[in-house]
Amino acid sequence: MSTEALPKRPANSGAQFCPPQHHSPEGPTDPVNTKLPPNFTVLVAGGSRGIGLGIAQSYALANVTNLIISSRTLSTCEDAARSIVKLNPRVKILCQECDVTSDQQVQDLVEAVRKGFGRLDVLVINAGSSTALTEVREGGLKDWPRGMIEGPSNELERLWKINVNAAFLLQHYFLPLLEETRDVLIDSPSLCGGFLVWLTKEKRQWLSGRYLDARWDIPTLLSKKEEITSKDLLKLRMALD
Repeated sequence: MSTEALPKRPANSGAQFCPPQHHSPEGPTDPVNTKLPPNFTVLVAGGSRGIGLGIAQSYALANVTNLIISSRTLSTCEDAARSIVKLNPRVKILCQECDVTSDQQVQDLVEAVRKGFGRLDVLVINAGSSTALTEVREGGLKDWPRGMIEGPSNELERLWKINVNAAFLLQHYFLPLLEETRDVLIDSPSLCGGFLVWLTKEKRQWLSGRYLDARWDIPTLLSKKEEITSKDLLKLRMALD
């Protein structure tokens, strides 16, 4: 498989909207600087490793009261829980095995959360997948996502079930519980975790429906609030005039 040089990022790309860029949590996105409300309950679907685990750990550092992590394998959830307890032993953790593509298992997850805590403030849909990696010998890259014609014919179906249908199932079955919780914050992922903790601390309706980047500088973003709302910035659209 051959690769071409990646195009250079344009100077006005979204990543540069709120300089300077941050590559680790600090200031407002450092979860230790965020105080969550009492009895705050968060579910991280796909929270046993990678970004999902980073999100779960960030909420633990922010002293979340109740934390649910789900994964296709219970053992990986339990490993994640042990790492979280080391960060904050006061967090109540529920580990739940759940294949997010399974209608029944998602319903079982809802019932486990309802039975265990009776509420849910934040649902983080982090479960997902990508195409398998293939070895690339050119350009200094060892692995690269497979192209459409290089994988099996059922690859699209598999990715659709995990990345699209699973998100629908989680929202479909959890929205009633979320709506039962007062002042609910609904967000469909350690920098990403810190950003989510800051974002979900309180309602920020002016950011709803807009492009966001966890690397943005939060004070700069807040200083642009009037400009963003008055010009309706950070929205994808097709301009005809």
